[in-house]
Amino acid sequence: MAEKVDLPEVRGEAFNFGPAESMTVLEVARAVLDLAGRSDLEPVVENTARGEIRDQHLDSGKANRLLAWKPRWPLEKGLEKTVAWYRDRLASLP
Repeated sequence: MAEKVDLPEVRGEAFNFGPAESMTVLEVARAVLDLAGRSDLEPVVENTARGEIRDQHLDSGKANRLLAWKPRWPLEKGLEKTVAWYRDRLASLP
C-alpha cells in the first residue's frame, strides 16, 4: 500500500488485509494457543457484548483490485511466524 499511496484511487482510502479463508475469533485464538504450545489454556467467551455484529469477515477484494495485493501465506503460516517473532523477542528480555 505504501508503494501506491500517491495513486488517486488509493490516496485516503481504507483497506482490509486478511487471509483468503475465514475463521472465527475462537478458531484464531485456539490456533495461536496451539502454536504457542498452550493447549492447557482455553479461551473464555462471556457473550456479554451488546450490539456486536454476529459474523464479520475481512474482505481483501479492494486491496486485491487496487493494490494487486494477496496474502503471501495461509493464516496458519502467518500465525506461526507471528508466534515465532514473539518468542524471539520475549526470549531476549531479562
